[in-house]
Amino acid sequence: GGLGNAGKNEEINMIANPMVVKFKGLQDQLQEYKEKTGYYQNEAKRQNTVISRLEDQRGALNTAIKQLKTQLEEQRHRVTEQKKLREQQAAAAQMINDQVISAERSPHSGDRVSVVSGVDPIDDPDDEDEDDDDLGREAI
Repeated sequence: GGLGNAGKNEEINMIANPMVVKFKGLQDQLQEYKEKTGYYQNEAKRQNTVISRLEDQRGALNTAIKQLKTQLEEQRHRVTEQKKLREQQAAAAQMINDQVISAERSPHSGDRVSVVSGVDPIDDPDDEDEDDDDLGREAI
C-alpha cells in the first residue's frame, strides 16, 4: 500500500507507506526468529501429538460403534427367535385345541371328553365330610 500524488493531467507518483514497509520487515524478522528458536519444529510436534490423540480417539469410537452394532444385531436376532418361538407355541396350542374340539365332536368318544377316566370332579364318592355337604357344589 502507498499514497499517490498527482495533479489534474499529471502522472501519478506512488510513495511507499512507511508503516507497510516496516510491518513487512517485522514479519520477516519474526519468521527468522521462529526458525532459529525451533518454533516450527515444536509446533509440528505439538500438532502431530494432537493428530495422534485424535486418531486414537477415532479408533476407540470405531471399536465402540462395532460393539454396539454387534449388540444390536444380537438383540434383533433374539427378538426374531423369540417371535418364532411364540408363533410355534401358538401353532402348537391351536393344533391341540383343534384336536380337543375334534375329539369332543367325534362320534367314537361320545358327547363329552372326560379328563380323569370316569371320575366327576364335582361329585366325589370319596367325600368324607361329616354332613355329606359338598359346599354347594352339587347344586351347580
